[in-house]
Amino acid sequence: FSLGITIFTFSLLSGLTHHFVDAAKEIDRAHKKAIASEGKYRVLVEGTNDLVFTLDEKLCFLSVNKAVLREFGMPEKKLLEKTLYEFVSSGEGELGRSVIGEKIRSLRSKGLPVTFKAELRGVPGLEAKEYLVRLEYVVLDDGRKEILGRAAADQESQLVRFITSESQNYVIGNHLSTADELSKRLVAC
Repeated sequence: FSLGITIFTFSLLSGLTHHFVDAAKEIDRAHKKAIASEGKYRVLVEGTNDLVFTLDEKLCFLSVNKAVLREFGMPEKKLLEKTLYEFVSSGEGELGRSVIGEKIRSLRSKGLPVTFKAELRGVPGLEAKEYLVRLEYVVLDDGRKEILGRAAADQESQLVRFITSESQNYVIGNHLSTADELSKRLVAC
């Protein structure tokens, strides 16, 4: 009887040990996967020259990447006390600010991503640059909603102001997408 109990206990402990070893291996794999995922995040967000940021419902900055800090020329702590509107250049004028406001109202009401051009300026004295800005809602694990923003310098529109004359010829097929792209290109100048 005691030999049977001993064998049963030994096999039970052996099974539990095997189970714990498998669980430890699974946790190790998950940990390595999380580290790889974090590395990809850093490359995608911190390694880009595009401005990447998150905003709350009042358009106050919640987080920013290094490119935002570099372009706006201020420390992160000070920047996180400001709103996106504070960086829209006064050169946009009332019409430009109205268009931006309309896009943000559309984002809030429809919940769909919006894209617009805006001149953004950091600390006084820095030259404003035109950016193509994209804002969209993201839902976090805890159910909260934040606005994810990305702004890329609009290189083409920065050069448009220096054009004195331009001539181009186009031959296009019967495609609506091509016609749409062409119309945007023609009105850009």
